[in-house]
Amino acid sequence: MNCKYCGEELENNTFSCPACGKKIDDEDPTECSSDETVFAQPDDDTVVSADDDNSQEEKETECTDQLPEPAHESAIESPETSEQDIIDAQAADGNDNSSVANKMMLSIVMLSAALLAIIGFLFVDKLASLKSEDSSATTIRIISQSENITIKTDTPTEFYVNAEGTNLTYQWYVKKSGDKMWHIWKNHDKSKTSSKSNKTWDGMQVYCMITDNNRTSLPSEIITVTIEK
Repeated sequence: MNCKYCGEELENNTFSCPACGKKIDDEDPTECSSDETVFAQPDDDTVVSADDDNSQEEKETECTDQLPEPAHESAIESPETSEQDIIDAQAADGNDNSSVANKMMLSIVMLSAALLAIIGFLFVDKLASLKSEDSSATTIRIISQSENITIKTDTPTEFYVNAEGTNLTYQWYVKKSGDKMWHIWKNHDKSKTSSKSNKTWDGMQVYCMITDNNRTSLPSEIITVTIEK
């Protein structure tokens, strides 16, 4: 600002001119300080008019317009994230991932258990059904049969099995001493069969497999032959 009397350049908030010495406190400042706004106070005997009030409001408005706008929240720089915050965030992510994985694993285990339970139930039900069908289909009942015998060599020996059923067929099997497997006893396919003993019969075992028209089979008990010495 300049002195209105001599034109000397003055600093802001100066109340007297250092050049001419005149007071300039009655001059209204037109510039606003960056730190605070200073308005000239009227003397006690000065009458303030409505125009002066309007002028004062306009100046205050100008000063307010010149003030810098507050920075937007988004422009405020956030403090740097500490290393501990990063570790905590990573740990939280890891816990979330672990929780999801555990839930998926639990779901898979429960689903597998349910499937196994269903399969087991179906298997047991089918097995029970098969046993029931086999039982109802079996019409063979052995009433009597030959027992273990002790004979001499060259003795005619008879083996028999007495059974009940529908359209029964018979097949005798033999396993001599020292054999590991059973063999079909050829030409011995009746409920009663006979043959002459010999010394190879000692320790021999025989049994008869009975089959009905439903192809259900039932074996007789094993008969052991002993040759007298």
